[in-house]
Amino acid sequence: MSVRDETDTAGIYVSFESFPGLELALQSLDVQRSGEQPELVAVKDATAGTATVQIATVYIPYGKRDYFLKRLNDYVETSSQNKAKNASLVEGIAAIRHATIRELWTDPDSEFPSDADTVVWWEVWLRRHDGREQERLGAFAERNQLLTSGHYLGFQDRTVMLVRATAEQLAQGLSSLDDLAELRRPHDVASLLTDIPPAEQAEWVEELRRRLQTAGPDSPVVCVLDTGIHDGHPLLADSLSEADMHVVDAGWQKRPVNPHGTEMAGLALYGDLHQAVTTSHPVRLDHRLESVKILPDHGQNYRDLYGAITARAVDRPEIEAPGRARIFMLAVTAPNAEADPPQATGDAKRGRPTSWSAAVDALTFGRAVDDTDSKLTYLDRDEPRTPRLFIVSAGNIRTINPADNHLDRSDLSPVEDPAQSWNSLTVGAYSRHDDMAEAPTAFAGYVPIAAQGELSPVSRTSVLHGGDWPFKPEVVADGGNVAASPDKTTADTPPNLGVLPRDVRNGSRPVGVT
Repeated sequence: MSVRDETDTAGIYVSFESFPGLELALQSLDVQRSGEQPELVAVKDATAGTATVQIATVYIPYGKRDYFLKRLNDYVETSSQNKAKNASLVEGIAAIRHATIRELWTDPDSEFPSDADTVVWWEVWLRRHDGREQERLGAFAERNQLLTSGHYLGFQDRTVMLVRATAEQLAQGLSSLDDLAELRRPHDVASLLTDIPPAEQAEWVEELRRRLQTAGPDSPVVCVLDTGIHDGHPLLADSLSEADMHVVDAGWQKRPVNPHGTEMAGLALYGDLHQAVTTSHPVRLDHRLESVKILPDHGQNYRDLYGAITARAVDRPEIEAPGRARIFMLAVTAPNAEADPPQATGDAKRGRPTSWSAAVDALTFGRAVDDTDSKLTYLDRDEPRTPRLFIVSAGNIRTINPADNHLDRSDLSPVEDPAQSWNSLTVGAYSRHDDMAEAPTAFAGYVPIAAQGELSPVSRTSVLHGGDWPFKPEVVADGGNVAASPDKTTADTPPNLGVLPRDVRNGSRPVGVT
């Protein structure tokens, strides 16, 4: 058996376009038989005038070039009959053409690089068929002096890599590679650290600690995937052991510089601390903490795939304590679109899977993690399933305009990646408090934006996702409220409307709304 040269392709990419307002018979375009067959690799919607057309891109091996031609001929020969052959396939097709990388782009068209000569990072999805996909893409990148990511993410039928290139450079891959399936924009992770004024004293923390009854070593845990947890914090120290602190990169220190993970750990362990701090009753904890640091202390992971990072983060505690009951908590999210709220909602089909949300779905479903290769993280379909519960934040609305209707604003602010994943439990926020009686004097005249029990002004929704995607968030928790200034020019969170986790530095400062 001869081995083809890595510059020779074994097939072509063809795009089928529907008539305006109609859909293609996608099942007929995806053969799904054994052996090398035509494969549906990408589906997208595009605007044609005032209507929408569907574009499906199919990889066709050279040995199967007559597959669709035969079906077109059969349709023509039987078109005069009552039931023409292959009518569902043929009658929905308005045009057939050679595909370009624009057809493989499945993010909103408005996010495709406008300048073909601008160097950007691309999320490249490869058809997984012989195990050499990343090797061929790596060779292509080396020939063209392109940068690639240090990690890969493998699914059963797809491998995902990052490549830094111009659109023109990447277009050459369509003629020299037959592994391409989809192209997307990498999602940079956004870190939002909240900060509100002091409202509690350090001695209250010590008094609460004396009343604490922590959970035993065999208790269930909440595994916080974030910036790491400060295990010396007085309210966390007895619920987090050194052995349960992990990092996805062996070169990172375990303890955090950024306080966000410690704040999330406080919420995971206590919920709102206000009641615990202000009462005199014993406080019993029924679970403990684990920590996996998925963000570096400095810079970002923008060149790596967050799906692979999340999979490795899951692997660390499961290896250390394989029999332990745990819930994974992920409060780090990334924007799904450049505009927030979108400038043109018709250009964006929200809710679509990403490599990150797909990894969360696979992990939640129970796929095993294989990262024996330091650069490849593969979610193995053949290993016994280990179902996992992922609790994922819906993400925050970062800019509040007090003059807006906050419910309309939430409708226009889609949940952030990977909160759109199907299998995870996505958590939004409602406002538990709207009483300004105990607000500091600096907030005199401020009015709560949300009524008690209403959706929080910072909470996101899936209203823009449409009917094809799951309803998100599934549940809401107390996420605090926001107050508007008397002239409705500014918005802020006074301590009486916030949720009270604890700061990393001295345990005495409330740190805001999640």
